Amino acid sequence: NFGMEPADTIGSGPYIITEWVPNDHYTLVRNEDYWGELPSVQTVIRHIVPDGNTQDMMFQNGEIDIIDLDVLDASIVAGSYKAVYPAEQIVAAHRLGISYIALNENNEYLSDVNVRKAIQMAVNRQSMLDNIYDGEGNLENGIVATGVWGHNPDLAEIPYDPEAAKALLADYDEGEITFELALNNEDTGNYLLAYQSVQQDLAAIGINVTIETYDSSAWLELRKSGEMDSFIQTWTMDYNDPANIMVVFFGNEENTKTRSLNYPDTEIMDRVSAATNIVDDDERMAEYQALEEQIVIEDAAWVPLYERNHLFCIGEKVESFVPHWAGYTDFFVRDVVMK
Repeated sequence: NFGMEPADTIGSGPYIITEWVPNDHYTLVRNEDYWGELPSVQTVIRHIVPDGNTQDMMFQNGEIDIIDLDVLDASIVAGSYKAVYPAEQIVAAHRLGISYIALNENNEYLSDVNVRKAIQMAVNRQSMLDNIYDGEGNLENGIVATGVWGHNPDLAEIPYDPEAAKALLADYDEGEITFELALNNEDTGNYLLAYQSVQQDLAAIGINVTIETYDSSAWLELRKSGEMDSFIQTWTMDYNDPANIMVVFFGNEENTKTRSLNYPDTEIMDRVSAATNIVDDDERMAEYQALEEQIVIEDAAWVPLYERNHLFCIGEKVESFVPHWAGYTDFFVRDVVMK
């Protein structure tokens, strides 16, 4: 019953689970026999509230002490939080990872590198970041995002240039190029706005994109099958090393298929895999950066978008709050200090 019943869910951590009501809340009480330094917070109640508007109301009413602002529209964050609460109550963490558009090279149109490069130049990434996320983040031009070890700040910038993008599509008739953007029905709100923005940008250069919504399990199965035309997602690092993203997406044929990329260059994928065994850090970084330039700039194998800041707001009773190092929604309760 581990993970199912509080009495049977035991461990060596700083808290003990004393109560769990599925889909409602669970309660953590400080473990007085903890082997390390005892945390300052004695009791924690974690509410399970899927609806962002309800979370917003609970925070405004003082019912919760920390709110993850990712659950709210950027307009609400800007108007009801950033403009109202003191700066010290808005806590920002870099989301060590990257939002991107995946392009399936098995698609008859996306197999053309000129089409993929046109898509890269046609998407107004800065407008997406500014209008959807209130400018909270920075544009990325590769695979290894800002803040991740091995990030290349000198990678060539992907320009926003719809006219140049149109020129790359001279061999196609207006509206001939078409493909599907697959949306996970759990990714609503800001994600949907991102999908719609990409759809509009590509329509401006004559590419017809349809947005199809799938339930979560069907979306995942389609992506794993390698038959999903395209999608928008965010990858957040599990550990701070470029292998964590390079290998997952481009380390072998199976990986690139399950991400519905179907990247065809086996020589490059072999190099990505082999780079994990390079002992010298400088040599390994140089190899990853060379591979990144080939995959993104030369082959246009996907469209890098941005790294987003992850914002939280803390209530007046919270002295300090340390987000997860990679900007996850999850965080360590032991790092919260109450006044």
